[in-house]
Amino acid sequence: MIDKIKSYVDKKVDQYEIYYGNIETLNCETDVDKIKFVSEGKTSGFGIRVVTGKRIGFSSTTNLSNYKECVDKAIKIAKLNNPDKEFKDLAKPEKYKKIIPYTKKLLSFGVDEFYKLYKNYNDIVMNSKGVKFVNLSYVKSICDITILNSNGINQSQKLASNEAGYEIALGESSIENGCSSTDVLDDKHIYECVERLRLLKNKKPINGEMQLIIYPTNLIDFLQHTFEFSIDAENVQNKKSIFTGKINSKVADKKLTIIDDATKNGLNN
Repeated sequence: MIDKIKSYVDKKVDQYEIYYGNIETLNCETDVDKIKFVSEGKTSGFGIRVVTGKRIGFSSTTNLSNYKECVDKAIKIAKLNNPDKEFKDLAKPEKYKKIIPYTKKLLSFGVDEFYKLYKNYNDIVMNSKGVKFVNLSYVKSICDITILNSNGINQSQKLASNEAGYEIALGESSIENGCSSTDVLDDKHIYECVERLRLLKNKKPINGEMQLIIYPTNLIDFLQHTFEFSIDAENVQNKKSIFTGKINSKVADKKLTIIDDATKNGLNN
């Protein structure tokens, strides 16, 4: 399929970049003390960025039979856009460090392994006097990705990750938590969540203006939902981002550090 896309777009534009992916997913949900939903699926799709006269267009689809229409749409969008004065060139081939951002154990993780995981989580909660599970949702994704462009880049990579979100309750108090990893999830976060719930139960709400200490995983969620749209390259190019035109400008407090480095252990991307 990638060869078909490449052959179709090759002579139509100055430059192009294709992002092709196959994704396998496992979704599981529980209700109190039983598994109520399991779903497995596979999805394939691609996105293409084209450049013609410094005008950039992008289109994507999960309907691979319509790959020609997808390419034509990207070209049409490029022709409608104004030239991007900041655009220099697409990436060129370099020596890339080979990384494996997942564990083999996670690749073989299935429904039976999820049941054991949930049973372990539920046992931990049930052994905490008065605490009970309300629900748990789990998602595992395996992605096979290929990126190639007209400058000669042709790189493939497998990615795998899993995440869980759950709610536990103690009397009328409840707390929600989530975790994600490129390894099979452990149970450390369950113990931490139970402890936070007990602390919450023993505290009375207070009113007023005060400093707020945010748990690291919650802070990440805030930043993700705040900045995810704005740091998307397509939104920057289409001037929908608050960061458009802000290169070499200060956009946050100097105390804030954001790292995006796929070679660091523990980071998904």
